[in-house]
Amino acid sequence: MTYPRSQIWSDESTVKPALGLLPRDLRNDLLLLYGVFRTLDDLVDEHDPAAETAISAVENWCQNGAASSRGTKTLAALTKR
Repeated sequence: MTYPRSQIWSDESTVKPALGLLPRDLRNDLLLLYGVFRTLDDLVDEHDPAAETAISAVENWCQNGAASSRGTKTLAALTKR
């Protein structure tokens, strides 16, 4: 599960106006980052059984750099920019 960019832009949070003020390349990267963590947040909030696996993947990536999920692959790609 990855948070769709269209949902972020229709989101009623303060993220939309804040990101709109940034340069396009930075905004795109932050949208990807926001999408990863928003997805994790939603999985936890919804008590989705996939939440534990998704969080473990991020913890594992933080500890040893192993990108094993869509979210951690996104995080790994962002760290190379």
